[in-house]
Amino acid sequence: MTAQDAINHIQALYPPDSQYEETRAIGRDLMDNTIGNKVGYNKWRDLPDADLITLAKANLSEAGECVSNFA
Repeated sequence: MTAQDAINHIQALYPPDSQYEETRAIGRDLMDNTIGNKVGYNKWRDLPDADLITLAKANLSEAGECVSNFA
């Protein structure tokens, strides 16, 4: 998985800056519990590649996807 792949997954699932309250809450919770809030919820796309990938895998897991399929 590339950083751009990770951004695409997060954006499609639970972005921490979502316009939808419930989606935003899930995204922020995932971010807080996996990588922390290092850059702010509105700047999550600026995270280091490894953090983006970790966050994307958490998003995929939350959505019921098998994360072992994503290297």
